[in-house]
Amino acid sequence: FTIDRIYNRIENDDRSTRYVITIHMTRNFTNQLLNTFIPTLILWLFGYSTLFIDMSDFSDRFIGAGTSLLVIATLFAAISSDLPKASYMKFIDIWFLWHNISILAIISYHILMNKLGTYLEQLASNEIAPSKVMVWITSTRLYRMKAINQVNNIVAMAFPVLHVLFYAMYFHSNLY
Repeated sequence: FTIDRIYNRIENDDRSTRYVITIHMTRNFTNQLLNTFIPTLILWLFGYSTLFIDMSDFSDRFIGAGTSLLVIATLFAAISSDLPKASYMKFIDIWFLWHNISILAIISYHILMNKLGTYLEQLASNEIAPSKVMVWITSTRLYRMKAINQVNNIVAMAFPVLHVLFYAMYFHSNLY
């Protein structure tokens, strides 16, 4: 906090005299902005960017998002230890809970898409007899990978939209 204005006044009545000091303070939000919100946003963007790694590189996608989740959880623990203990949920708890769940959803999506890709590859190899034309095999796999990439593009667009909605509600409710 920074001290904004200081007022003083003397109040007299029949029984007593009081000297009243009023101190108006304003919150200095740059510390929270630099130590909480910006690092969390950068870490979320790191986890989100794993959606743009090639679908065949599952380990890179998974490790990138997993690292992002672990660092956000560690940041949350460090920041929570500096705050007063309270039995109720604070706004900062909601902030970190949202980002942890979001990165967990990205990790779950990576696992689901890896399993789906593996299943489609097994399906393609089992349903095609060796006597079939090799071009048909390639086009079927390309069609399936194209469908998976379209789903990935939709998910890649959905996450930022959800985050913009969350940020709008979060900061709007913090103002009042």
